[in-house]
Amino acid sequence: MNDTLEARPSPDRGTAAYVTRDVNAGELLGTLRGIRLPTRTRYSIERDGDHYETGAPERYVNHACAPNARWSGRELRALRSLQAGEEVTFDYTETESAFASPFLCRCGSENCRVKIGEPSA
Repeated sequence: MNDTLEARPSPDRGTAAYVTRDVNAGELLGTLRGIRLPTRTRYSIERDGDHYETGAPERYVNHACAPNARWSGRELRALRSLQAGEEVTFDYTETESAFASPFLCRCGSENCRVKIGEPSA
């Protein structure tokens, strides 16, 4: 069970993952505990060429072009200090070699890339 993240409705992104307490840069936010899948899905995370279905709350960590977290192996870690209640995001292009569902980004970052992902072959 993860007591650092919680999934809840987001005002503009469906469901999102939020930190439940203040965390420091580098702190563990979650782990990839899901089952290995035969192919990528909209919600899978690619690690070392394999695709894993993620469970809640990690499943609801949304994309941002200027993220505040990063997957390192099978661990999600904070890139900077986060305040309780802050949404956690990571850059999907850092884990995926192709996308089951490319999408238009709405992160609002100054350097937003807008179109995220190429379709899987």
